[in-house]
Amino acid sequence: KDEKFFFAMIKAAFAQRRKTAANSISSGMHIDKDTVIKAVEAAGLSPTVRPESLTMQQLGEVNNKLYSLINS
Repeated sequence: KDEKFFFAMIKAAFAQRRKTAANSISSGMHIDKDTVIKAVEAAGLSPTVRPESLTMQQLGEVNNKLYSLINS
């Protein structure tokens, strides 16, 4: 939905390798962790998933859900 937001989310997700995707994205983008967890779960994923195990499609789904939650 927003290319700049997507690349910021990807950068945040992979900035801290040993953290879960939710923790990395929350920390890197300064977004409430509960909001990020809702987006991850809405994409059909476990809140404990690590970024390196996600496909590009799954990252896109998380991005779209998170973007929608923040901009609603």
